[in-house]
Amino acid sequence: MRSYRQGDEVALSEMSNRVARGHPGRVHKTADHWRWCFAQRPEVSADGIFVAHEDDAVAGYAVVGKNGVVYDLCIAPNARAARVLDVLLDEVERYAVRSGASRISLALAADAELRRRLERRGYGPWMRRMTVFPGDLTGFLSALLAANGEADGKPWMLEVRRPRRRMRGVDAQPVCLEVRGRSLQPCAASARPPVELWITVDLLSLLELIFRRTGLVGALLRRRLTVRPWRRVWRAMAVLRGLRLPEPWHTPMADMI
Repeated sequence: MRSYRQGDEVALSEMSNRVARGHPGRVHKTADHWRWCFAQRPEVSADGIFVAHEDDAVAGYAVVGKNGVVYDLCIAPNARAARVLDVLLDEVERYAVRSGASRISLALAADAELRRRLERRGYGPWMRRMTVFPGDLTGFLSALLAANGEADGKPWMLEVRRPRRRMRGVDAQPVCLEVRGRSLQPCAASARPPVELWITVDLLSLLELIFRRTGLVGALLRRRLTVRPWRRVWRAMAVLRGLRLPEPWHTPMADMI
């Protein structure tokens, strides 16, 4: 175990990319990007970046700020991963105490095994739910459809209404979108274009569906999602699956702060 040295970012960025591969939402990091994300943060110093080695190869690393926030924790998947995690967390916790941090916070990819190991060590959930609001809803949905939507399907309508509860700082205007295959375009709800399926949902429920905070069947049963005509409910479930993000969704703090 040692602290970060200039030049380590090449091996550490490569490891980060290998471990995060398959996590939708991950940001591929070059060495320069890794250095900007972590080593150049004002609250992170070289002695707060811990690098674990095994047989002259990087086995894992952790980046913790003087505020006790772990900005990244990356461990090579092998038989000694649990031991490497314990060693890294020992260093992180000692550093946080020396820095006067009141608590240690981690924001990591949704790795069930890592979560279990953290819970056994005494860590618990700090924020169970986070609402993410995309500024350009139409562009956001277009990107999802382009990646996951039907290549060729009959047109359908998605009507997104104001959320049932107020979202502070967000002016959520109703929007109506006509979806054709993997493309969509806004249209007036009053126009009532000839489509075989019309789905209505409020904005927060749509985001919870996209980020898998709720299920399609549950949303239907709780009437947070309506389908017209009802006999098209199976098709509605099929097309909405094209708007759901696969798991785990990777949101490392350094990529969003």
